[in-house]
Amino acid sequence: MYEKSEFKVAQFHFHALSEHTIDGVRFDLEMHSVHLPDETKDGYFAGVMGLIFDTHRYDPNITKAEIRIIDKFFDSLQWD
Repeated sequence: MYEKSEFKVAQFHFHALSEHTIDGVRFDLEMHSVHLPDETKDGYFAGVMGLIFDTHRYDPNITKAEIRIIDKFFDSLQWD
């Protein structure tokens, strides 16, 4: 069992066309958030979480409120 460690978000970045695939399918966008621990343990120096976004294949149960949150996030980014 691993003891609890605290990770801090170091950065996030995007891949237009996902870097990874699911069942061989590449998606519109993939976001990675990179997390660094206070200290390296057992050779681990970072944790990365990936989120996949797609405008065609998505959960049809997503609410209008959730769509507004996602849209607000992407509208706030400076893509240039």
